[in-house]
Amino acid sequence: MHSSKYLNKGKLELLRTVDTNVLVLKNEISAFVHSHILELLDTGVLTFANKYYKQYRSEYLTAWEIQTLFIEICRLYKAASDRLFKNAKFEVQKSVHKTYYKKNTPKHKAGDLKEYWIVRKPSSLSGLLKYLVRVRRFDNITNRDILYRLDSFDEEKRGKILRYAKLCQEAVL
Repeated sequence: MHSSKYLNKGKLELLRTVDTNVLVLKNEISAFVHSHILELLDTGVLTFANKYYKQYRSEYLTAWEIQTLFIEICRLYKAASDRLFKNAKFEVQKSVHKTYYKKNTPKHKAGDLKEYWIVRKPSSLSGLLKYLVRVRRFDNITNRDILYRLDSFDEEKRGKILRYAKLCQEAVL
């Protein structure tokens, strides 16, 4: 209790110091993982964490605690990137749906635009692009269906598709 007359101020200051140092360490680890996100996605969480956690030191935390923090932050980044890749949508605009006011109102006249939204639909390349965005290296594609679909395009169109998938991959990250 902070308001107790029996408060040990020395212990409270020690806790605040430890908490501040852990916060700074977590922010440093987070910035490092964010700058090396592609390597994390290529190698996996545990391999990446075991390779890099040793470069961080703290006088208040043990190596095991630092490793645990590093793995936790790596897992959060991996989960967030997987969610972004999963939710990436490749759709084309089909039409624009508009509704209009039918009667005069105090603020609008009949025929004024009430609301509108864009109607989208998946294209023939949606599934292919969604798969390609999840793949890290385009030269090591093992899915036979994807290879067959890519081979059905000429060299120029295949290059455009791969470049667009790379751009989308960078945009997601």
